[in-house]
Amino acid sequence: FQLTNIIRDVKEDATMGRVYLPLEDLARFEISPQELVSQKQIQNNARIDPARFRPLLEFEAGRARSYYTAAEALLPLIHADSRPCLWALVEIYSRLLDKIAARGYDVFSSKVRLSTAEKLSVLSQGFVKTWSLKAAVLKTGFMKTRFAKAVWK
Repeated sequence: FQLTNIIRDVKEDATMGRVYLPLEDLARFEISPQELVSQKQIQNNARIDPARFRPLLEFEAGRARSYYTAAEALLPLIHADSRPCLWALVEIYSRLLDKIAARGYDVFSSKVRLSTAEKLSVLSQGFVKTWSLKAAVLKTGFMKTRFAKAVWK
C-alpha cells in the first residue's frame, strides 16, 4: 500500500525535499531526484510537466497492482476475521491507482483521493462479505475454500 502512497504523494514529498521512488527506477526513466526537488521549481511554484513523469509513475503503478493481485490471492489464507480489513485496503488502494491512471498519472496538479462516498461503499461491501462468511461458518461449522473464494471475488 505504501507504493501507492508514494506515487500519489510525489509532489508533496518533493516540496519537502524527499523522494521515495526507488533510485534505480528513477535512473531507468532518466529522471534525477534533483529534478523532482528542484528548489527553483518549488520556490517559484513552477508547474512540473506530468508527461515527463508519466512512464515512471505508470511503471510504479504496475508494480503496485501486481502486489495487490498477490494480496487478493492470499485472502483465503487469512483468518476470516482479518479478511475484511485486507480486502478493504486492497480495494481502496486499487481504486486510488485507477484514479491516478485516469488522470494520466498527473499527481502534480492536485492530490488524488477517494471521496467519502467511495470509502463508505468499500466499507459496506466489506461488511457484507464479513457477514456472509460468518453466517456460512455458523451454519456449516467450518469454511470451505471454494465458498470463501466465491464470496471474496
